[in-house]
Amino acid sequence: MKTSSTLALSLCALLATPVLAQEVDPGDVSVLSQQGQRLKIAVPFGAEPGARIPVMRFHVAAVEASPGYRAPTLRGFTVSKPERRNVIFLQSAEPVDAPQLRLVLAVAGEQAQEYEYDIAVPPARATRVAGPAPSEATQPAPQRKPRARKPGNGLNRP
Repeated sequence: MKTSSTLALSLCALLATPVLAQEVDPGDVSVLSQQGQRLKIAVPFGAEPGARIPVMRFHVAAVEASPGYRAPTLRGFTVSKPERRNVIFLQSAEPVDAPQLRLVLAVAGEQAQEYEYDIAVPPARATRVAGPAPSEATQPAPQRKPRARKPGNGLNRP
């Protein structure tokens, strides 16, 4: 029994080592949200072809907001990664009103690394809730012309 558990532990260590040893090189951040929404960003990363990098290697280590604004809490960030894609998504638990954030992304591995990003959060866009746009309200609605019925169209057969 001792031999099988030792073998299982050795196998687990062997399988885990290549995952942590693989280099991960995060790229530029894409902001997918706007002010007043939960912060959502995408971070592509480079890795060896065919490498399967687990999402557990990534976490938000620090976040600061512009002066006068509140930064989202660290514990509120979720990290997700689509299967077989080299991109991670980070999302805060609460809305962000700050126009600028500084975020530190930590990547675990044999040599843990941190990457610092200065993020510009776009201002909230106004969305139209209901009713016509102002330019449409001043224009008359288009009139539909009734179609003339053709005799013998097959609808009223004797």
